[in-house]
Amino acid sequence: GWGAWAQAGVNLSPRWSVWGFAGTDDPDDTDADGNPLDRTNSVQLAPMLRYQAGPLAFGLEWLHSRTEWSAALPAAPVERSGNQIILSALYAF
Repeated sequence: GWGAWAQAGVNLSPRWSVWGFAGTDDPDDTDADGNPLDRTNSVQLAPMLRYQAGPLAFGLEWLHSRTEWSAALPAAPVERSGNQIILSALYAF
C-alpha cells in the first residue's frame, strides 16, 4: 500500500492565518496472509482559519473524512464520509 500527507500554513496578517492538512491512505487489498482487508482507501482534509492575539490563538477547523470499505463485490466498494466542525484554543507560554 501507500499513503501521503501534507500540511501548510500562511499568515494573512499579524493576527490571521490559514492552515491546511490533507492525507490519504491506500492499503494493499490483502494482508500478509492473503486475507482481504475491510478498508480499501481513506482521505482526510482539514482546513483551519486561526486568529492569534499575543499568546492566545483560536482556530475554526473543518474536518472531512472519507473511507471506502470492501463490499460483497470487490468492484463496488461502499463509501462512508463525515464532517466535523472544530473550535480550538491555544495558550503559548
